[in-house]
Amino acid sequence: MMRRSGTRVFCLAFVAATSLGLAVPSFTPAKQQPEQQSKTLRYREQTGKAAHTYIWKLEEQGEHVLITLEEPEATFTNLCAPDGATLAWNMVSSPHTNVHAERKADMLHVQGTFQGKPVDKALRLGDKPWFQSVTFSLGRMVALERGKTEFWFLRSDELELLGMWAERAGSEQMVTDGQTVMVEKVRIKLDSLIAAFWEASYWFRQSDQVFLRYRGVNGPPGTDETVIELQSD
Repeated sequence: MMRRSGTRVFCLAFVAATSLGLAVPSFTPAKQQPEQQSKTLRYREQTGKAAHTYIWKLEEQGEHVLITLEEPEATFTNLCAPDGATLAWNMVSSPHTNVHAERKADMLHVQGTFQGKPVDKALRLGDKPWFQSVTFSLGRMVALERGKTEFWFLRSDELELLGMWAERAGSEQMVTDGQTVMVEKVRIKLDSLIAAFWEASYWFRQSDQVFLRYRGVNGPPGTDETVIELQSD
């Protein structure tokens, strides 16, 4: 039941997007400093017989991290704190969608154009973190050795908040790119009465928390399972 954020994670959309032209200075590309890091990864996503690839990029910008996801028909961008929490998000896609969301204290402000219609709303987050780039956020959860985390995710198909929780599910071996590596598994579920009916799993390389694989059903019962795997590192 999710799309991705770096990965598809519900029958929703787990993603983040490019700038709306709204005043968010942190999204303005900055000159790369010698100590800053950047990373570009390519993933393949398959559901049934349908498959496509997408590009996931990480760039450190001062004290923040910029995550960009480039899909065939959309681009998503997240501005994140080092601990994985999302601070701001942009989505640009067809048809006529250009949306910006930004956290201010315990509220999420969402503005722009969604499928050709103006949108301007405020959603209450409370004290829970907002994870829009789920693969980055869960990777930080693994790195910081958190056992379980509750979080909000903004559905990109409805622009409504979805409560979720994630928990680490142990380490195991995985063969990737012809090599056997140790990975950390993270399970996610919905924070609702229907939580028992859906879950998905992510696997992160233990050495550097790079996202390697996702498995889950991104749709109603009967939908083919979605598998996402790292293609190039």
